[in-house]
Amino acid sequence: MTADAVPAGAGKQPIGEQLSAGVGNVDKIRDILFGSQMQDYERRFERLEKRVDKSIADLREDATKRLDALERYTRKEIEALLTRVTTEADSRTEADRELARELAETGKKLRQLTDSTTTAQRELRKEILEQSKSLRDEIRVKNAALSKELATSVAELSAEKVARVELAGHLVEIAKRLGAEATVKSKPGSGESGDS
Repeated sequence: MTADAVPAGAGKQPIGEQLSAGVGNVDKIRDILFGSQMQDYERRFERLEKRVDKSIADLREDATKRLDALERYTRKEIEALLTRVTTEADSRTEADRELARELAETGKKLRQLTDSTTTAQRELRKEILEQSKSLRDEIRVKNAALSKELATSVAELSAEKVARVELAGHLVEIAKRLGAEATVKSKPGSGESGDS
């Protein structure tokens, strides 16, 4: 069928139908002229569209996989970080508890040491006071004994002194008598010779 060919009965049809038939004819003509090329283009477009769809699907799948992997990695890192933070918080809490226990024990030991020091000081003061009293009493007793001894010694010395004074007096008196007798014997005419 050529482009100049007019379909049978075309003159008898109304104009609207003839236009419709003309458009249909144009399509047919276009199919005849460009049909094989259009089909080739359509096949190419279909293949290209399939490749694009496949690429988009692959990209979507790859992006989904990567996002899933990133999400898993992020989740894993966040869990590890939370675990580390929790562990560190627990260890710090335990360290704080241990420090509080040590401070409490140190405070208790310090109180015990203060109490024992206070008790020891009290006992030492008491012992020093008792020793001081004992020494004072002992000194008083020894002082009394020494005073008594001194008084006895002074009394004895006084008695000896009196005895010496008396002895000296006797000796002086004897010396006077001897002197008087010697004077009498040495006078001439006393009737006694110097030989005695």
